[in-house]
Amino acid sequence: MTNYNIVRSELTKKLAEGTVNRDDISSAMQMACALGSESARVLYVQIKRQVEANEEKESTTN
Repeated sequence: MTNYNIVRSELTKKLAEGTVNRDDISSAMQMACALGSESARVLYVQIKRQVEANEEKESTTN
């Protein structure tokens, strides 16, 4: 069984550092579905937006 408190903590830290990636989107989505809380859904959306922004920035700099 997954401890979502640990997952949330790690994802929040990675989000603050700006090091989230596609795998983190999946982890955040699983957590949001399992917990169903608004804060978990918000974290998922924030991670998804940051990953998409990072990918867009990378594609424009290449």
